[in-house]
Amino acid sequence: MQSDTMPRSEKKLSEKAAKAAKPSISKKTGKTCAARYSDGAGLYLHVKPNERKSWVFVWKRNKIKYEKGLGAYPLISLANARKKAQQCREMVADGRNPIHISAEKLKEPTFRECFERYYDDKVEFKILPNGKTTGLKNEKSRQQFRMTMERYAKPLHNIKVSQVEIEDVLGVLRPIWNSKRETASRTQGRIERILSYAIAYGWREGPNPAAWVKNLDNILPPKPTAKSKRNHPALPYADVPAFMTELRQREGVAALVTEFAILTAARSKQARSACFEDIDLKSGLWSVPADKMKSEIVHTVPLCRRSQEIICLQAQKSGKGLIFLHKRKMLSENAPRALLIRMGYGHITLHGFRASFKTWATSKTNFQREIIEMAMAHKIGDDAEMAYLRETAHDKRRALMQSWSDYCHNIQSGEVVRLHG
Repeated sequence: MQSDTMPRSEKKLSEKAAKAAKPSISKKTGKTCAARYSDGAGLYLHVKPNERKSWVFVWKRNKIKYEKGLGAYPLISLANARKKAQQCREMVADGRNPIHISAEKLKEPTFRECFERYYDDKVEFKILPNGKTTGLKNEKSRQQFRMTMERYAKPLHNIKVSQVEIEDVLGVLRPIWNSKRETASRTQGRIERILSYAIAYGWREGPNPAAWVKNLDNILPPKPTAKSKRNHPALPYADVPAFMTELRQREGVAALVTEFAILTAARSKQARSACFEDIDLKSGLWSVPADKMKSEIVHTVPLCRRSQEIICLQAQKSGKGLIFLHKRKMLSENAPRALLIRMGYGHITLHGFRASFKTWATSKTNFQREIIEMAMAHKIGDDAEMAYLRETAHDKRRALMQSWSDYCHNIQSGEVVRLHG
C-alpha cells in the first residue's frame, strides 16, 4: 500500500518559536481557539486555548487523514518530537499504522483519561493549517459535553476502558433516564463514542457496551424523538396586543427586556445580553455579535420606534455596557419567565413570541418569506444570497418590525396594514 506522506521538508520551527507559540483567534467569534504550527513533513505543535502545548504527527493514506499525539511540550522537546515524527514516517513508509502499533505499547487509560484524550481530539474546537476547522464550534455544546461526562459518567471515571461493562453504563443511565431523558440520551451517545474511540486505539475488544442499537434499546425505554420534543409554547398572535397592553403597565427591567425581545423577534439571551455598544441609534440598527448567534454570524436588527424608545429610557441609567442591567449583571433567564407567571401567562415562554411573530407576519402581511425569515435570523439560500439580503433588506425589514410594533400596540382595531415586500 503506497503512502501519501511526502519527504521531510525544511524545518520551520525553533525552540524559541515553539516556546513563544500562542493560540489562535477565531475570525468569526473573536474568541481564543486552538492553533497548530507546522515544523514540516507532518509534524505540528498544537497549542490549546489555555496555552498548553503538545506535538502531533499528521499523515495521509489513501486520501484519509490520520493524527497521532507525540507528547506534551516542553516535556517532549522539539528535537525529540522530530525523532518521534521520523519514526512515524518510517512506519507509514513501511505500510504500518503508527496509531495501532504504538497503542499496544501505551498504558491502557481509565475511562476518564480516555475521555480527556477524546475531548482533545474530537470535541475541542481547532483551526487547522489549511483553514478548515474541527471539533464543536459552539462553546455551549463543548461545555455540555464535558459537564455530562464529569457529572453523570463519574462512576466510570476510574474503570479501565477495557473493563467497562453494560451494567456499568446502565448504572450511569438508569438514575436519570426517566427524569432527564434528553440529557441521559446525550450522555449515552457520548459514552458510546468514547468507548468506540478506545476500540479504535486497541484498548478494548468486542462490542461496545454503550451502543444503543440492538443493545441498550432492548433494555431502556425509548429515546426522545423529534416529535416528542415540545415546541416553545406560544401565545396566539391575536392575543398579543392585549398582552402587550398589560405588559406596558408593568414596571422594572424584566418588563422592558421582555417587550424589547418581542418587538425585535429576538431570543431571550440575545435581548438580555444586548449592549449599548451594539446599538446605532442614528441608523436605528442593533448589531448582535456573532458569538451571541447560533449561526455565529453577526445579525443586524432594524429597530422600531418603541424599541429605540426603550433603549433611550435605559440609557438614562447608564448608557454603557448592558442595556438591561440588573444588580450590576445580566438579567437572569428566569426573570422574564417569572414575570410571565405573575401576569398569568405561565403557560407560554418568551421564546414562543418568535412563533407568534412569524405566524402573524406570514398570515396577516404581504412581506416576502425571505424578509420574515431574516428578521428571525434564519438562513436563507446560500452565503452569497444572505450577504446580499443583509445589505439590501434593511428598509423592508424595518417596515416589517414597525408594522409588528404597530400591531402589538393596536388593541382597539386589531387591524394590520398589508404592506408589499
